[in-house]
Amino acid sequence: MNADTASIVPAFQGIAADCEIEFRLARLDPNGNCTNGIDRIKSIKTYDADDASKLNPWPSDEYLNIWTVSNFGTSHANAAAYAY
Repeated sequence: MNADTASIVPAFQGIAADCEIEFRLARLDPNGNCTNGIDRIKSIKTYDADDASKLNPWPSDEYLNIWTVSNFGTSHANAAAYAY
């Protein structure tokens, strides 16, 4: 669905494919309540982030949890991003 497929790195052009995976924001939270799928929680952990900054995680077998932070703490000080 991307219009920029011509800019795929040549080494990967032969294996690029539509895997038919779509991500959508949740319409119901884990308790069955209506939601827009986004929890905005600002705290001190937003500015000095580490693994404890993952506030309000939803069950990972049903939802893809994504957290954004302003700055990483000292444990990840040189990272641009990280994931599990």
